[in-house]
Amino acid sequence: MLPAILFFATSAVSSSPGFWASTASTEMLATICAEAHDEARRADFCTGYVLATYDTLAINGFICPNPNSSTDQVMALARRRLADHPEDWDKQPSYVLSATFKKVFPCKR
Repeated sequence: MLPAILFFATSAVSSSPGFWASTASTEMLATICAEAHDEARRADFCTGYVLATYDTLAINGFICPNPNSSTDQVMALARRRLADHPEDWDKQPSYVLSATFKKVFPCKR
């Protein structure tokens, strides 16, 4: 069962901006992440979505983060990217985040 879940998660994260794997929109995620400090439930959703995307990419070798990277750094990067680029709000949120993480944490091949 776990390989099937990882396959689906990897497929969703590495898909094109036009493929929607969930009901979460980038605009919704950006709004929730911006307001997350006000309400624990929103913070949990924001952090969970961002870290699930990040962890899926790292586990499957799509990104190679520095061992000293922290959750706070990853969350700050994601929040900044979502807030600063409303022109990408029509794209799938995992696509927007994965493109950002791949740029910041590239693997040397």
